[in-house]
Amino acid sequence: MRWPKRAPFWLIPLSVLLLDLSVALCLLPHDAARDEAVFYPAAQAFARAGAFPSLEFLRHYPAPQGPLSLYLAGRLLALGSSLRLLRVVGCLLMSGGLLRFSWFFSARRASHHGTLATALLA
Repeated sequence: MRWPKRAPFWLIPLSVLLLDLSVALCLLPHDAARDEAVFYPAAQAFARAGAFPSLEFLRHYPAPQGPLSLYLAGRLLALGSSLRLLRVVGCLLMSGGLLRFSWFFSARRASHHGTLATALLA
């Protein structure tokens, strides 16, 4: 019995990207949902703080997360202030990481296990 031809390593990450983008753009409310209610205003504060926030601001910024993700989101919001933009970039970053994970297993020729691991991770 021959095994079916294996699917390309980018198939699962691409399908997850399409699903995530459809959820982020069509199903999620336009206002901040769940943890975005804390993250989005804090990222806006980082955007207003500028490229080099003061030490006083960094000591008392309005969120429990570490400052790196908020700083990067603030820099992104400085380009265009939109919650949808943050959601789309989050989807792209997640799919990029999943694509890298899937490619790693594909390069190691462990694709049967890699496809399962990629699907479980997705």
